[in-house]
Amino acid sequence: VFKESVEAVMKRKSGKGRSDIIEISRQIAERLLEEERKRRAPPSSVVYDEVEKEILETTYRFAVHELRRPSGSRPLFLEMEFGRGGDADPSTRRGVEVALESGKSVFLKGTIDRVNRRGDGHYEIIDYKTGYSGGFQEGRPYAKGLHVQHAVYGVALERLLKDMSGYGEGRVKYSGYFFPSERGGGREVLYSFEDSEARSFIETLGEIVERGTFIQLCDGSVKKRSNRCGLCEFSFICELTGDPEGVSAKLEENGEGILSAVRKVLDYE
Repeated sequence: VFKESVEAVMKRKSGKGRSDIIEISRQIAERLLEEERKRRAPPSSVVYDEVEKEILETTYRFAVHELRRPSGSRPLFLEMEFGRGGDADPSTRRGVEVALESGKSVFLKGTIDRVNRRGDGHYEIIDYKTGYSGGFQEGRPYAKGLHVQHAVYGVALERLLKDMSGYGEGRVKYSGYFFPSERGGGREVLYSFEDSEARSFIETLGEIVERGTFIQLCDGSVKKRSNRCGLCEFSFICELTGDPEGVSAKLEENGEGILSAVRKVLDYE
């Protein structure tokens, strides 16, 4: 419901200005909530009231944040697909091709929630997240390989814009995330984007995939598990030893062997 509300607000905003965006977004959220309730009855009125409260508060945080954006920044694309069946341009349906320093290429696919054109003529990417924002810190765009999405989107967007008329050099200046929910605290975290660094990071990830070196990276807490192991869909078949010293020793002893790419990723802050 929130995603649809955001998209509708952005499409209407260009014609109405931003002064009434709080009221517009509230009306849209209420309408979509009512449509959803008619389509699928909630378990109880108490449950519905809680969901309604959360969505309306999230929508309000989004609208307030919009009012605070620089006047020169405006939304350019919403839900921008690339490398998917719904692409309007058949040439991008197989993915955006990115040439790497090794001579190899990767094809990137995804959907960028939002692209803004800034007042300076450059672009910024925003991906909406409904979860907790604590793991996203200023100055740590990659967080030792945990944050990938903004880098992939930045590389893809620059190539897409260069193939589109009217967008100049298509330089992406910032790429990051907005957390409008209560858990996210209404934070926006934007990272300075450098194409060469992002491509190098993607190439290193490709080496890991190519070699199949998906090793356990624990932080010493078996009960809590590490951030990385917690993201893995196959962690239930991997015995978590809680032995960070052993993992570190293995990485150091491997030299330039098959674990070298893993070590490179861990160097990306």
